Amino acid sequence: MIRICTIGKTKNAELRVLINEFLGRIKRFSRIEYEETTKQGMINSMNKNKVIIACEVNGKQFSSEEFASFLKKLEMDDVCFYIGDENGLPKEVKEKARYQLSFSKFTFPHELARVMLLEQTYRGLSITKGLPYHK
Repeated sequence: MIRICTIGKTKNAELRVLINEFLGRIKRFSRIEYEETTKQGMINSMNKNKVIIACEVNGKQFSSEEFASFLKKLEMDDVCFYIGDENGLPKEVKEKARYQLSFSKFTFPHELARVMLLEQTYRGLSITKGLPYHK
């Protein structure tokens, strides 16, 4: 199962539409949960997950194909991606994370990062299923 846990609500209506669009697409391939919570709620949720992945600017960067392989490797585990707010992630999440993932050397708004992670997750799952979405 894939979980995505973020701090704060997505305020931008257009981004909420995209989040829901990609959640619907991902559900065709995998169980997925998406949670917008508080900093404390995020910290408390860490016990539910086997594999914690912190989305961090200094994390590892993947190509889409590499990310697909990464997802495939973790498909039997309960995985949770954590995305912070404008202040980043709580130190407790960073310390407990097994992996750190970076989208780019660019800085992106945290609400857009949610859409980017969902889109790349869908793309990665599409790649592993041999679907033409990636082309």
